[in-house]
Amino acid sequence: MRTRMKTAFFIALLVVMPGCQTTIHDKTPQEMLSLTVAGLAAVDRYTFTGTTAIYGADASSAKPITFQGSVEDHNRVQVQSSEMTATANIVHHPYSLLKQIEDTANTTEEIAALSSDRTAVLRIEADQAAARRKWITEMNEAFERSVKDDKTAADGHRRLTVNESSRSDYEQERATEISRLRKQLGEMLHSLEVQTSYRLVVDRKRLLPLKLQEHTVLQYKVEGQSQREERKAELAFITD
Repeated sequence: MRTRMKTAFFIALLVVMPGCQTTIHDKTPQEMLSLTVAGLAAVDRYTFTGTTAIYGADASSAKPITFQGSVEDHNRVQVQSSEMTATANIVHHPYSLLKQIEDTANTTEEIAALSSDRTAVLRIEADQAAARRKWITEMNEAFERSVKDDKTAADGHRRLTVNESSRSDYEQERATEISRLRKQLGEMLHSLEVQTSYRLVVDRKRLLPLKLQEHTVLQYKVEGQSQREERKAELAFITD
């Protein structure tokens, strides 16, 4: 990790040295993205804030999740969220997120109409197969966390229930429900299709990210019925 950070810092230093800045506008969108990821890796201390909202097929939205955090010494991250149980829907490490976006990008282009001499706005389309794998992993992990949390609650219920027959009935009902939900999740993930795009605002002079927006469309089936959800998220970087 230390070697990678030193390398990233060296790259970032080169692109902002006098004499190199005049070529920044000549970088391709892909190069701009890579240099921005390297630039953030070289920053040892910064903060970030963000929001995430999930929309159903009827355009209704659950209460948006807000979060904020700080990074020190590159990798020491602290995050606070308005909904700590929704860990799959908040950013845990901005650099890791940007690196993952770079690694799974299918296309990267600059939006000239939204860019300026000071900032470049990049539109990044994620590889669909990679995005699908990411969501399958996150949903499986979220489900297992939920099962674990439910087991903790169930253990408390058993301690309060004196009647052995009632305990047995409760545990059987719980096991049946978990099995049903696991089967339903398997059906959802088997049919899952994911489309994810990002809009990244980059400081041209410093080659650092300013703002990241994500739009993800999830399509899947539950009991044979097609479903659609959207996730919209925004992340602001404060590196001054």
